Amino acid sequence: MGFTKTNTRESLNKLAETIDEKLLKSVNNKMEHSKPAEIISLLETFVALLRNKFKANHVDVKLYLEEHSKLQFKLRTIDVSKLNKDAVTASANKLEELKSHFPVPEEQKLDDKFEFNVFFQWASSFANYAESILAQQGLHHKKTETHEKIANLKSEIRSQQELISVFNTPELVEYFNDRESKNTMLSDIGERIAQQMNIAVDAQSKYNNFEKRYFRDLNDERQLSKKIGEGLMGRLASAAADLNMPGLVVDVKRKSRF
Repeated sequence: MGFTKTNTRESLNKLAETIDEKLLKSVNNKMEHSKPAEIISLLETFVALLRNKFKANHVDVKLYLEEHSKLQFKLRTIDVSKLNKDAVTASANKLEELKSHFPVPEEQKLDDKFEFNVFFQWASSFANYAESILAQQGLHHKKTETHEKIANLKSEIRSQQELISVFNTPELVEYFNDRESKNTMLSDIGERIAQQMNIAVDAQSKYNNFEKRYFRDLNDERQLSKKIGEGLMGRLASAAADLNMPGLVVDVKRKSRF
């Protein structure tokens, strides 16, 4: 029987209800005193699923198990469609390795791992559920992509068929069989290309001439400014000497800023 989003999600939520505050407090207390490898591995895989990661560490486990309300919120709201399929598969494989340490409820006994069994049951059920949903999602994406490719191919075929029908019209076939008309058309196209090339050459020539004139005029302007500046400096120096103003010093050799 295949998974359905509604039924499996409801069963997961019911399973999550068994992780109540009393159970979580007991688990945290036990983890303070005893840390068996299989239990550490289970809780890290459990948290890795919740975090959508390939792995989790003891710090992650502590953060996720320290508050009951936050853990319950995460268990009920995790969005399967946004999970990394490879990360989920990695967790599912790890849980399969741990399966012998956490027997199904009807086979279990009241031992020191009893309280941890619900974490295994939820994680294992969720991983299977997530793998199924993500696989269906992947198939849906492939199906959509295939439909799009088929639609594009059909559109391309229609375009080619329309083009073929155009070329098969009697008027067009007759036209292209007329060598004189074909040569006339090619000659007209050649003349138009030549005209455009001439226009482009003229435009480039005008641009080159403009560029040369611009730099020539700019250089002439600098030379003229320099001469005017030097003449003005000389007249100022002469005026300063006539007025007997030794404090006014004019450097007639100073270069113009132009």
